[in-house]
Amino acid sequence: MPGAMLAGPMAVPTAKKSDAAAAEPDDLLSELELAIDRLRSRYEQYFMGIEKVEPQTTRREVVRAIGAFQKLDVRSTGARYRFNSLNQKFMTFQTYWNRTMRAIEAGTYAPHVVRAGQRAAREGKEMPDEVMRALPARLRAQIEREREQVAKRAATGSSPAGRAAPAPAAPRPAAPPPVAPEVARLHREFVEARRQLGQDASAITTAQIAATVAKQTQTILTQHGGKSVDFSVAVKDGKVILRATPKK
Repeated sequence: MPGAMLAGPMAVPTAKKSDAAAAEPDDLLSELELAIDRLRSRYEQYFMGIEKVEPQTTRREVVRAIGAFQKLDVRSTGARYRFNSLNQKFMTFQTYWNRTMRAIEAGTYAPHVVRAGQRAAREGKEMPDEVMRALPARLRAQIEREREQVAKRAATGSSPAGRAAPAPAAPRPAAPPPVAPEVARLHREFVEARRQLGQDASAITTAQIAATVAKQTQTILTQHGGKSVDFSVAVKDGKVILRATPKK
């Protein structure tokens, strides 16, 4: 589900040599780990449209903090192992962020494409073939069904040849786009699982489930490959989650 927007500037540790006497390596590493997690959260919010600007400045600060820590004379084997793990984690995040930014710039980022496809379907417009091919199969099928429904409504509303066109009817509010059966199923199971745990499920919508499915599908296919992704509802550590399984 979308996270809350972070308030205020984010502090990033600057592990300079002059700080070595004032801070232990474990303390610096805890600050660095927190900064990386916050930066990851800000990137996710940017990809979902909550943040309006890519957090490039904060990302450069984290890179500088990592470089400064590497220059410290850290003799603890445990601290060096922890730093290497954090550095590897950050590099993995950077690979994902760079791929996602390229997809956004190319117009093939799945959540953006899905919203554009639904809007185009409602307006009776066509999407480029290369964009359609970039979509997961289920979402592509959903957009194609919406196109067919728009075409049928347009055909039903056309006037027969030789007859005067009827007076235009009063405008009606636009109907919400149909929900894909897979998304509807996940929504039912997700809500039921939360109710069984005694948790409030009133705020969970099919739109949130669809956005999560689209985001995780793009992420998993980008990082792990495969032809498609299957989703199921599971309970982990007392929380209801969507579990994604890539299909080779």
